[in-house]
Amino acid sequence: MGKSCVTQLIEVLDTIGSNLDLGKQIDAIYLDMSKAFDKLAYSIAGIVGGPLLGVFFLGIMIPRANYKGAYAGAFVGVVLTITIAISGAIYPPNKMAGSISIKACNSSIYANTTADGIMSNTFVAHSEPFAKLGSLSYLWYGATAVATTFVVGAIVSLICETNSDRQTRPGPELLFNIPDFFRSLICCKKESWSLTSESSPIHRADNEKKAKDTRDSDEMQMKEMN
Repeated sequence: MGKSCVTQLIEVLDTIGSNLDLGKQIDAIYLDMSKAFDKLAYSIAGIVGGPLLGVFFLGIMIPRANYKGAYAGAFVGVVLTITIAISGAIYPPNKMAGSISIKACNSSIYANTTADGIMSNTFVAHSEPFAKLGSLSYLWYGATAVATTFVVGAIVSLICETNSDRQTRPGPELLFNIPDFFRSLICCKKESWSLTSESSPIHRADNEKKAKDTRDSDEMQMKEMN
């Protein structure tokens, strides 16, 4: 205890080398720690961060999005991702190769080996329908949560929209201008693109309305002064 990782590795290699020189048997146990680091970290990031990113995309890309759609989408995204993670833990998918050739090895020490030196995969597929969800890799948890949150949030927002929701829609300057973004990708287009593009018809109409309101307010103040 108290030794660095490099020191312990050097001692292990020295012990293995010394035993090999003496012709002694060496037994090694390998522990797969990927589940405790990579898989756990990616799973938590997908379950927690995926719905948050989906709500963000919902808010900036769907003008009619509301809080009801955001809550519903985030809830469904979290529940679905957790369900997939639990299914993968209870019914682990087949991660082994279909068959492995060990013709040049001593096949007598290996189980499930055919006469021609082929070691077959003895994995038995799970028959439960719930097990199919567990076949999804943990690297796709985040993308699954984002897509689920976005789609469910958009549908619920459109279905549950009320008159008050229509009156409190965000201004065009707060939304992601999808048409102008794709126009900016054209190689021959010289205009630059920004989130609040002045060339947008919606943005122009909004500016004209604000200018008209300002003029009307100034005229009313002038009349009151006279």
